[in-house]
Amino acid sequence: AEPVKLESLDYEVANDDVSNLVQCHARRQRRVRQGILLWHRVLVHPKVNATLEKRPFERFELWKLRLVHTSQPQQRGFTVQEKKLVRQPNRAEAHVNLSAIFRSLGNLDEAVEQCESALDLQPNSVSALNNLGLALCDLGQHATAATFLKKALQAEPDNPVTVHNLGVTLHACGALADSEQYLSQALELRPDWPEATRSLGNLYRETGRLAEAAALYHTAVERHPDDFRILGNLGLVQLNLNQPHDAIATYQKAIALAPAHSGLRTSLGIAQLLVGDFPNGWLNYEARWEHDGSGPSKRTFPIPRWDGGPLANGSGRPSRLLVHAEQGYGDTLHFCRYIPMLAAEDIPVVFECQAPLVDLMASLRDVDARLDLTVVARDTPLPKTTAHIPLLSLPGHFETRLETIPADVPYLNCL
Repeated sequence: AEPVKLESLDYEVANDDVSNLVQCHARRQRRVRQGILLWHRVLVHPKVNATLEKRPFERFELWKLRLVHTSQPQQRGFTVQEKKLVRQPNRAEAHVNLSAIFRSLGNLDEAVEQCESALDLQPNSVSALNNLGLALCDLGQHATAATFLKKALQAEPDNPVTVHNLGVTLHACGALADSEQYLSQALELRPDWPEATRSLGNLYRETGRLAEAAALYHTAVERHPDDFRILGNLGLVQLNLNQPHDAIATYQKAIALAPAHSGLRTSLGIAQLLVGDFPNGWLNYEARWEHDGSGPSKRTFPIPRWDGGPLANGSGRPSRLLVHAEQGYGDTLHFCRYIPMLAAEDIPVVFECQAPLVDLMASLRDVDARLDLTVVARDTPLPKTTAHIPLLSLPGHFETRLETIPADVPYLNCL
C-alpha cells in the first residue's frame, strides 16, 4: 500500500482548513496500512496541533479515523490517554460516535459506557439508545437490549433502523411473533432495505416457512442482484428445500461477488457433495477453516497441518498424526470410519474426540490390526504428534468418491 506523505497534507494545514485535512485523511485511509505512523506524524506537526486545539470536533474525527485503522494491541496502548484528549463532556454526539467505534472494535464494555454517558446528557437520544441496544445484544443481554430499543422507538416510532433492531433482538429473545411484526414493519417503512429483508427471511427459515423465505429472497435478489448476502441466504433456503442444484447456481453467483467469503464456499461445497460432485465438494468444504466469522473457530496447534505427505520427526521413531473431531457426535460417529484407512499408510494415529466417545472409538482398532491408534478425550493433554488434520478433512485426503466411501460395517463395536 502507498503510504501517505505528510507533505501532501501541508497545503490544507497551511490554509488552516482542518476539515479538509480530515477529508483528505478519510479519502486516503483505505489505501494506508501505516495509519498509526501517519497519525503520530500529523499529531506532532505544530500547525496541526495548534489548529486542532481550537477545533475539538475535527480532533475527534481524526482520532476516530486513526483508531479504526490501528491494530488491537496499539488501541489498548493509547485508548485511555487519547480518549481524554477528545472527550467533550457536554456533547452527547461525541459519546455516541465513540460507542460505535468501540463496538466495531469489539470493546463492548467501553461501547456501553459511552452510550450511558451520552444518555446522561441526552436521555432520549435515539442514536444512543440504539447503540446501547446493539452493544448489549453483542454481549448476549437481549432482554435488556430490547428495553432500550423500545424506549428509542417511543421517541421515534417510525425510525426503520430502531424498528429493525428491535425485531432482530426479539428474534434472539424467542419472541417470534413480535419479531415478525417489527421486521415486517421495518420493510414497510423502507421497502428496499436488504438488511431487513435478510432478517425477516431468516425468521421465516428458522420457523420452517421455507417457501415464504425463498419467495422473499427471490424478490430481494431481483432488486439487489449484487448483494451476495441475500444470495447466500437464498442458497441456504434452497439447501433446506432439498434443491442442491439450484443452491449451487446461487452460491456461484454469490461467490463471484465475494470470492474471499469462506462461508459461501463452504456452503457451495456442501451442495456439491449432495449432488455427487465430490472433487469440487471436498475442496470447497475446506474453506470452513478460512475463518471470516462465518464458520467454525479454527483450532491452533504447535504442529503443522498435515499436507498428506510422509511424516518425519527426525528421531527415527514413527511419527504420529493427530486427527481431531471438529463438530458434533454424529459427524464423529460417521467420519471416524476413515481413521483405519490410515493404517495402510503406516501412520500411527492419535484421535482426539468427545469424552463420551473415547471407549467406542478405541474399537476402531478391530477394523485393521495394523492400526496404531491412541484415543484421547478433547480438552485433555495430548501425546506428542508431528502434524494434525481435522476429522472431516480425511475424505478429501483419500479423494473419496461415491463408490469409494468406506462401507465395511460394523466399524465400531460397543461390546
